[in-house]
Amino acid sequence: MNKRTALSGILVYLAIIAAIFSFTYWRLRVLAAGVPQELPAAEEYVERNPEAGPPQPYFSLNTNRSYGTNERARLWLNYRDLDALDFRVYRVNDPVKFFKQLENPHQAGEAEEGAFEDFWRKRAPTFLERVRAFKNWFFYRVRRYVRSQLQQDSRRGFNQTFRRDDEREDTSHRVPLNVADYARVPLINPDQMVSSWREQLPPLKYQYDRRAISLGKREPGVYVVEAVNNDLRAYGLVMVTDLALVEKISSADKGLMIYAVNRQSGAPRAGVEVEVVRGNKTNATGKTDNNGLLRVKIDAQANARAGEDSTAEESGSDEESGEGTNNAYQIMARAEQGNFAINDLDSFYFSGYDGGGSDSLTSFIYTERPVYRPNQKVYFKGILRRRQEQRGGYVLPSGSSVNVSVEDPSGAQIHEKALSLSARGTFSGEVDIPDEAPLGSYNISVNSSDGMASSYFEVLEYKKPEYKVSVTTPQKFVPVGQQMQFNVSARYFFGAPVTKADVKYYIYRSRYYHYFWESEVDPIDDFGVDEEAADESAGGYYGYGDSLVQEGDGAIDKNGNMQINFTVPQPGEKETWDYTYRLEAQVTDAARRTMDASASVVGTRGSAVAETTTDRYVYSQGDTAKIKVKTASYEGRPVSVPVKLTFVEQRYERIVKSEYGYEYPTYKINEREVGSASVQTDAQGEALYDYTVQTPGDIAIKATLNENSKEITFTGGSFWVTDPGYQFSDYAYPEAETIKLVPDKKSYKVGETARVLALLPTEKANLLVTTELSTVLTTRQLSTTGRAVMIDVPIEARFAPNVYLNVTYVKNGEMYTQNQIIVVPPRDKLLKVEVIPNKQEYKPREPVSYTVAARNADGSPAAGAEVSLGVVDEAIYSIQPETSGDIRQTFYGRRYNQVSTTFSVNYYFTGYSGKKPIQLARNKPAYQLADFKNEGEFVQPLIRKIFKDTAFWQPALVTGADGKATVKFDLPDNLTTWRATARAVTGDLRVGATTSKVVARKDVILRLATPRFLTAGDTATLSAVVHNYLKADKTTQISLSVGGAQLLDAPAQTVTIPASGEHRINWHVSAPQTGQITLLAKALTDTESDAVEIPLPVEPRGLKRTIGQAVTLSGDEEEKSVTLNLPGNADPRARTLRIEAAPSIAGTLFGALDYLTSYPYGCTEQTMSGFLPTVIVANALQDVEQVSISDTNNIGKKVRRGLDRLYKF
Repeated sequence: MNKRTALSGILVYLAIIAAIFSFTYWRLRVLAAGVPQELPAAEEYVERNPEAGPPQPYFSLNTNRSYGTNERARLWLNYRDLDALDFRVYRVNDPVKFFKQLENPHQAGEAEEGAFEDFWRKRAPTFLERVRAFKNWFFYRVRRYVRSQLQQDSRRGFNQTFRRDDEREDTSHRVPLNVADYARVPLINPDQMVSSWREQLPPLKYQYDRRAISLGKREPGVYVVEAVNNDLRAYGLVMVTDLALVEKISSADKGLMIYAVNRQSGAPRAGVEVEVVRGNKTNATGKTDNNGLLRVKIDAQANARAGEDSTAEESGSDEESGEGTNNAYQIMARAEQGNFAINDLDSFYFSGYDGGGSDSLTSFIYTERPVYRPNQKVYFKGILRRRQEQRGGYVLPSGSSVNVSVEDPSGAQIHEKALSLSARGTFSGEVDIPDEAPLGSYNISVNSSDGMASSYFEVLEYKKPEYKVSVTTPQKFVPVGQQMQFNVSARYFFGAPVTKADVKYYIYRSRYYHYFWESEVDPIDDFGVDEEAADESAGGYYGYGDSLVQEGDGAIDKNGNMQINFTVPQPGEKETWDYTYRLEAQVTDAARRTMDASASVVGTRGSAVAETTTDRYVYSQGDTAKIKVKTASYEGRPVSVPVKLTFVEQRYERIVKSEYGYEYPTYKINEREVGSASVQTDAQGEALYDYTVQTPGDIAIKATLNENSKEITFTGGSFWVTDPGYQFSDYAYPEAETIKLVPDKKSYKVGETARVLALLPTEKANLLVTTELSTVLTTRQLSTTGRAVMIDVPIEARFAPNVYLNVTYVKNGEMYTQNQIIVVPPRDKLLKVEVIPNKQEYKPREPVSYTVAARNADGSPAAGAEVSLGVVDEAIYSIQPETSGDIRQTFYGRRYNQVSTTFSVNYYFTGYSGKKPIQLARNKPAYQLADFKNEGEFVQPLIRKIFKDTAFWQPALVTGADGKATVKFDLPDNLTTWRATARAVTGDLRVGATTSKVVARKDVILRLATPRFLTAGDTATLSAVVHNYLKADKTTQISLSVGGAQLLDAPAQTVTIPASGEHRINWHVSAPQTGQITLLAKALTDTESDAVEIPLPVEPRGLKRTIGQAVTLSGDEEEKSVTLNLPGNADPRARTLRIEAAPSIAGTLFGALDYLTSYPYGCTEQTMSGFLPTVIVANALQDVEQVSISDTNNIGKKVRRGLDRLYKF
């Protein structure tokens, strides 16, 4: 090695060392400065307080699970200033009685109070301690990363290799106890003590370390572990049992189903005595049947009474209450040979909220349009039903009327009225929005005897758009490499093109997924099917996100169009899929108003697509799978082509990887061809092929087309193949540690049987199979020998629109559970509704007739259906899209599983050291913009001045025997597209909805462009745009007359407007005073004319003045006067005084301060939930003289206890 090489190496090493020291120095500076970092729990540096006496010893015991008789039970010890502890283990004779009498079923004794601060004080860390802190931080980050990469199999393998049972129990630090040791601290009960010893305790390395105390293998039972040091004692609980409980909770009907099983085998346990307790009082009891099942109802009213009694008895007893809480439900079960199990259920499960489940109120409340201006009328309607799962659907509400109120965005009530319910469970009404109403979301609240419901609508100041933008393509599918055109079109709502506007456009690319046509399938079969979740096991690229491939700008031509050329790119060499190209266009007109729209085109690799489907999703080995092959053009027209079918076994290879000394599994998909065939589709683009399945596993079908010597492959369907015994012990698949459920069809009809293949992570399982929604509907049990079983589910009417199949079992102390949605489209509950106008184009104020037709799913007339019909200006939906939703989805859309499944193995208990023996006392429960779209002769015109956003509203049309109903009305003066929306409902809740559109227009149209308002003293420019859609050029006289203001220009001009052309004229108007201007504009020709009259408000110059005052009224009859000084120079035309009085929320808050305070309990989040309001109340008592709370509310102690508890997390 020469000197130059050696010197280079030395410099490299020096640079590395310098970087390390620099980083270490930076970290130390950060730590010293106290900058928040992503660190583990901060370690406090303390030293003895020289002014205090010697510190007191402290210790606690903790368990977080129960143990089987084949396991070594243990608990965890945390201690300080101790060198030894005496342990005594007692076996509880009557666990049920024992737990019922505990003040807190999860805690004995109390955590440290302020004693720690009395003996220790904090100090700044030394340099070496800072270095150690950095090393700990680095170790923590590496450890967390490694753990995040490990899966359950790796952790289990590590524990089996390095933490074997025979190495866990270290008794080298134990010595026996003698009688003299018992004399210092008496035994709880000598007859129940089963073992005792003294444990020598080496010093802990860190303040928050803990030590495992092993009890070894024990007989079934509940064991109390007493740890003693002089006069201090702490208690821990260890449960050893071969009994396990699976609980299914349905809050909707306060139902509880308990499944008692053997902890190891999962076999059901009959005759298990179960008791449900809350607040130390029994709520329900029973014994499991031969299937290990018990179903009980929770008496929520009894619980409420128990809570009230307990509150009354113990209110004010702060010294006795402690931090413990026993509000949860304890499910306690005992079987023979001392086996006992207990589990907690939080009280919110049965708090009364049913989550929209059984016997709950379901509503569809809507307005005739989504947005309004101030000073307009709102029409609303509601449909109410009670959901009853056990009766298979909905029933009419129980009351005859409802109370409806409307609140503005600030919560002030602007309307309240009692409305009658119709025989179909509907109500309707109207409300006027005040002239000075605040803008924002308004809430419609409905209060009925069955519950509450609500909806909302928007109030805005808006100016309706005058035109709409659309983007179209000449064809939806374009071969790659070919040039195509996007067409951007801007048209007025009365149908004519926009001729002057700028365009900015962007083109994005995303992966395309073809959805094959299904001509023979009723579209309702897919109602409620989640296409995105239809095949959760599908792999590959999903094209998340879009990429920008082109952008540009341009202008609209005289026909209201702009063409954008685009060449469809070729896909990459390794890309075997098509792409969608989406163009987004932004169009800005001469008034600088921007509207946008988009459209997509698909770049295709060929001219046809192929798809394969099977008659089932699951087959047994040796069965014949009926393969249906379909071929069509991308547009859906059937084509006859040869198709090569390839059957591929997809097997997941389990690969064990090793990193950082740990092993974990990954899965690699391997494909193997197991069969192939060639078919020719017929003129209808169809072919059938019978394939005899031989290979068990997951079989995928690939269909390949040959076009011009180019093979184009499409991935078709897939299916599962089982052997006759459903054995899958040698088959690996992702998420093999969970249950996988595979239904044989996408959706089902009532009366059919769903066949669901269950793939299990273990063999020899005892399955609990349930169907669930808001409650458990059906229950059955299955025993399996292998790792797969076929489950048959008869489809009932009450399952519509969907139900959940749940499979749960217990094995080796673990619970496995999985849900699978079963879709049952409600075919007989969906109406087909049509709205048929008497023609498609109208003039202003012309009579219009609509016929509403409702038919049942089988095509028969739906007689007696109640239909609401609203006809609204289409421009409204450009401001605010429809927000009411789909009435079909509201009542028959996907329902979610509201049954919760829990397991009893995990149970925690903490015992803190103190001088009192274990407490067996009762516990105190916890306390609980104006319409200026001016459309519209020497022919004298009809002056258009009746402009409406809603042309017609009828909430309750009733169809006759032919399923039809007809309405007639006159259109207003708007020149626009009118959207008619019909929603139908019957007494048995058959529902449907549809929309229909017509156009109101003229051949000569005058549009008056004005601001939304003027200010006194303004001089404004007003414009008239006149459109000539006649077939000849026209001499047109355009004039403007103004009332209430001064017109500064000549009122009339005569111009010639070409056919299909337009002309713009500007006038200047001066508005000297507050009030309202009336504008009358006319465009006169000898063939057709138009005239528009609109008001234009003139606002006072200046700002509205708002004065706020607050007064305190303490008596019921007290009065106080308020003095207001009005300015003397106010505009006399604009002087108005509006007085609003509202109660302050402070009055309500001050009266409820007692209820905000509570003792902290539970985890950090629960402690903060109770502690933070307590601190706020304490501050309010100091800052507000009028505030007071109960004399028995020891708020100071509650604050101190909360701080102490948070210090310990």
